[in-house]
Amino acid sequence: MALFLTSTLLSLATFFTVFSAAAKQSSYITNLKNMNFDQLSAHNDIAFEGDQIWFKGTAVSMLNTCMSDSKTLRTNEKKTIEILDEEDLIITGFDYLYTPISTTKAIVNGDTVIYTKNQIKTQKDIYIVTNDDDMDSDFLFSKQFTVPYC
Repeated sequence: MALFLTSTLLSLATFFTVFSAAAKQSSYITNLKNMNFDQLSAHNDIAFEGDQIWFKGTAVSMLNTCMSDSKTLRTNEKKTIEILDEEDLIITGFDYLYTPISTTKAIVNGDTVIYTKNQIKTQKDIYIVTNDDDMDSDFLFSKQFTVPYC
């Protein structure tokens, strides 16, 4: 009888420990979901995925961009402009980066060239994931972001 009671108490203790950990995790994610992107970016234990936009070879988080007009994206801050001088990169200045939200891509297929339209989405879901040192992120939730006007 004593063995049965000990076993039952251990099972209950394990159940409540797991239940309590799940409740803490749930409230943590609920708190994160209520934050804006500035507040989320202050958390070192999470990261964003699916937020990158390419500005001619430079990847920028769409959280750090704005619409300069209805057809053009711009970085929020000026970026370093460099040129390659033989083997060295030389800083030539600082400026905003711009990219059109609608472009045409040329795809070479043997002897033919196919032109496709490419549209950068200015409103999309950003994935909020755990920021693990081992690069094995876990999906937490997604949150919609719309690029604001500058």
